[in-house]
Amino acid sequence: MKIQQYDRTTRLCRMGELDPRLQAALSTFSDLHLLGDLTASSRISCETHSVPVPVSSRRRSFLRRSGKDAAATTSGVVVTDRLIIIGTVWDGSQPVCLGGKLADLAIQKPSQLYGSEAGVFIHTRWLGSSEASSYLLPLGSEPAANAFLGQFMKLVEESRQH
Repeated sequence: MKIQQYDRTTRLCRMGELDPRLQAALSTFSDLHLLGDLTASSRISCETHSVPVPVSSRRRSFLRRSGKDAAATTSGVVVTDRLIIIGTVWDGSQPVCLGGKLADLAIQKPSQLYGSEAGVFIHTRWLGSSEASSYLLPLGSEPAANAFLGQFMKLVEESRQH
């Protein structure tokens, strides 16, 4: 079975330019984990809008029987010298946030099963979790997404050298 495909657009921005729902969720997460002021410590950040690609009517009827239709999401990522903090929001649901240490994470590009512009998997032991797991960081295919990914990977390498 194929995975739900999304049209994604990514833009580079500052923490204060993220969707206000993301700003609130990321600030709350930062306060909960005593991470400090993300606006001041952010080295790079971006926001990605993900809109589900319509599926065929046959597949849509299967999805309706098996659960909710896919929803559009907005994800924000803030990277500091030592942490990545990711938040995702969508209408009608509580935001989800994750954070992890740059020095401890692994980055893997997804297989073609996930489409050409899905983003990257980040595998780490997330803050507040006792076990490591992977999360698909959604990114578009435009230059802003590539610029973010390049700078993010550079910050990961720098964090491992300290």
